[in-house]
Amino acid sequence: MQLLIKRLLLMIPTLLGVSILVFLLLAISGDPVRNLLPPDATAADIQAMRKQLNLDKPIPVRYLLWLKGAVQGDLGRSYTGSHPPVAPELLRRLPATLELAVTTMFFATLVAVFVAVLSVRNPGGMFDQSARTVIFVFLAMPGFWLGIELIIIFSRKLGWFPPAGRGEGSLLFNLPDHISHLFLPAFTLGVGTAASLCRVLRASLLEILHSDFI
Repeated sequence: MQLLIKRLLLMIPTLLGVSILVFLLLAISGDPVRNLLPPDATAADIQAMRKQLNLDKPIPVRYLLWLKGAVQGDLGRSYTGSHPPVAPELLRRLPATLELAVTTMFFATLVAVFVAVLSVRNPGGMFDQSARTVIFVFLAMPGFWLGIELIIIFSRKLGWFPPAGRGEGSLLFNLPDHISHLFLPAFTLGVGTAASLCRVLRASLLEILHSDFI
């Protein structure tokens, strides 16, 4: 219990540091008002928009205002569209995020356990060496690149799975909507996770198998 409390307390400065870094990167990335307003917007319109979004204040003041609102559950407003509140938008997308996370971890864990168990049955064998090579390839492969390639091959060229969205049916396998729309993103995220889990699990299994007792 004490360890859990200690870890939770250590999360506070970590989250603060991450929020400050992200806030600074967004603040120096450009002026969102120029993108939100039409090209013929007047100086008065620009100034009014900046005041509405608190962009007329110094960056430290803007961060403190955002942090005060975040503690109260107000994450501010989006810089896109009609500037909807961010918190309701996040809650609206939370079910799909949890669905994708659970599916990804299930796929990654299943693959990692299967490959690791087969690898340690004959360490140094053909399957083990091949699996280790594939693991290193997937660990080094950028997820965004793999996702783009899967969309090009399995969605644009073959037309097997929907490229985006949630609930579109598969064009080839006639899978249920909740499976077809999860396949490409879950596979993209799960490949790297499975490779990392498999590497750790294989090392742990080899250590246990060489122990005098379990």
